[in-house]
Amino acid sequence: MTRNPTTNEEGALLVKKLLDEATPVLAYLIGGDGSHGKVEGFVDSFTSEVGLVVSATKGLPSTADNLCLFLGSSDNLTYFFGDEREIPEPSREEAVGKYGNTILTVLAVASGSFMVLYFNS
Repeated sequence: MTRNPTTNEEGALLVKKLLDEATPVLAYLIGGDGSHGKVEGFVDSFTSEVGLVVSATKGLPSTADNLCLFLGSSDNLTYFFGDEREIPEPSREEAVGKYGNTILTVLAVASGSFMVLYFNS
């Protein structure tokens, strides 16, 4: 459900919308080195200095469980977007209930690290 590339402008606008609207997300971070993590929460930061941060508690990334994808420059990023229409019908309802009806993947190309954000749109 994540192999549909979208433009960097559209991807960045969608992350910004998740941040501004405090939309609940389920985030998976997979590091280029194979490390990984998961957190349910909110997009708490989206800047080249701090990175893409998802925190379990909105506004408290330093005291709550959080994940951070270091972004670097915007030309280092690739975005992929998908929604429930791409999930095969037999498992669609279960997958949407468990993860949400929309997925956005943010890939930091230089490091090979990426964050997958599941949410309901």
